[in-house]
Amino acid sequence: LRNRHYWCISRQRCWGTPIPVFFRQDGSAVVGQDIIDAIAQRIEQHDADIWWQLDANTLFPAELRDKYGIGADEKLEKSHDIMDVWMDSGMAWSATRDRPDEQVDLVVEGGDQFRGWFQSLALTSQAITVSFRSRR
Repeated sequence: LRNRHYWCISRQRCWGTPIPVFFRQDGSAVVGQDIIDAIAQRIEQHDADIWWQLDANTLFPAELRDKYGIGADEKLEKSHDIMDVWMDSGMAWSATRDRPDEQVDLVVEGGDQFRGWFQSLALTSQAITVSFRSRR
C-alpha cells in the first residue's frame, strides 16, 4: 500500500452512490458530518435515488443552513459525482465488522482483480479500522 498511487474515489456517472457534497455559487464546497448524516437518514427513509430526484436546496438540511452560513435565498448545487464502484464493493468487510470471531481466512480473487476489489477491501478497511482483518 505504501507504493500505491492516490486512488480517485469518485466517478462521473448518472447512477450510483452519490457523494453528498453541496456547492455555493462561488464553487466552494459545503460538506460536514452532520450534512452527511442528514442525507444518509433521508436515503434510509426513501432510497439513494432521492439524491437524483430532489434539487440541492430541497436536499440540503434546512436546520443546518444557519450553521453553514447559507442564506434562505442562496442557491446551492449538489455534486453529480458518485462513489467509485470499487469503493462500494470494497466495503464488504464491514458486514462482519461487529463479529471479530468471523475474521477472513481467504479472499478468492481473479488475478486481474488485485487492483480492483481486493485493493478496495484493503484500503477501505485500513482507512476506517486502521487494520486489515485477517488471520494471516
